[in-house]
Amino acid sequence: MRYIFHGLLVFTVIFFLQTPLLAQDVPGTAVSTGMSAHENSGKDHAAEVDRLRQRIANNPRDWVAYNELGFYFANQGRNADAVAPLKRAVELAPEAPAAHLNLAIVFDRLGSFADALSETDTVLTLAPANTFALREKCELLVLSEDGRDAVPCFTRLLKIVPETADLDSQLIYSFVLYQDLDPAREAADKAQARFPNDPSLINSIGVLLFSEGRYKDALKNFSRTLELGGRTDAVRYNLAVTSLQCNDRSAAIEQYAVLKTAGSSLAKELYDILYGGMLMSVRPKATR
Repeated sequence: MRYIFHGLLVFTVIFFLQTPLLAQDVPGTAVSTGMSAHENSGKDHAAEVDRLRQRIANNPRDWVAYNELGFYFANQGRNADAVAPLKRAVELAPEAPAAHLNLAIVFDRLGSFADALSETDTVLTLAPANTFALREKCELLVLSEDGRDAVPCFTRLLKIVPETADLDSQLIYSFVLYQDLDPAREAADKAQARFPNDPSLINSIGVLLFSEGRYKDALKNFSRTLELGGRTDAVRYNLAVTSLQCNDRSAAIEQYAVLKTAGSSLAKELYDILYGGMLMSVRPKATR
């Protein structure tokens, strides 16, 4: 999960490392190993890494082995170690969208958004119908705070994949990021009619309401998100900031105490707002 700040509020985006895509016979379709992070969570990763290294020693031009080695490192949280084998996979098979996509996702995890965007653009050049790459690009644009390009990206994505509350949430946030509130409101109204009880969507609409200066309505949305089990830390943070705008400092301090007790990274950001000076003078940076 990443926290992305817009002014004073926080928006959450969830990203997942994709299973390695080992073949790309037809643009937009993929054949994978069939081994997801979840399915392999109980296996001996060290033995698998040794097997792949031996495979590479036997055939130094085996790009699939390099690709899988990078995947296994990333699956263990060793993203920095994953870069070298994935780069080698790209060098050996520059026409393989799979290696570029996995490298993009690892760069994304490491915060190298420009490099990640470059790799996703390569994937989309090689396989224009690859929706994994398109979604990754859209989310990277949000992380890069590029609302201008994120809006058409999510608009295109929603035309070719099933609509979900999560995608609608990110489209709304992209409009807000681009400070284009009228289409954000239109998208919010349509999404809310379709997904009335989705916490991520209600949180995004809360961000929109806050941006519109409708602080009391935003407070209701964030409270509702918390009731529905939304991503707790981010919602509590938004509740606190919005409570301050509604001149309810005690409610903000209450949310801060909960975040601090939970050891949330957002507690420090909220502390700086509560005690670090003028409310509107603080604009926290994105954290991972």
